[in-house]
Amino acid sequence: MEKLSTRDIFVRGSILGAIITVPSVSTFLILWYLTGEMVMPAIVAAAVHFATMILAYKLAKRIFVKQTDDNR
Repeated sequence: MEKLSTRDIFVRGSILGAIITVPSVSTFLILWYLTGEMVMPAIVAAAVHFATMILAYKLAKRIFVKQTDDNR
């Protein structure tokens, strides 16, 4: 297993941040536009945010480990 460079960590962290943020923000904005309320879309967006955080945690284990081609 090799170390990741600073650039690799920045790129992978940004992708992971987008995976966590985009679904919850888009859910909030779409529901806010459709309903005109703020409370219900905020609650649903929070639920979506925590669900994507769980998925991102599992994904982070895979993307932050740099694989090598060792024949051990």
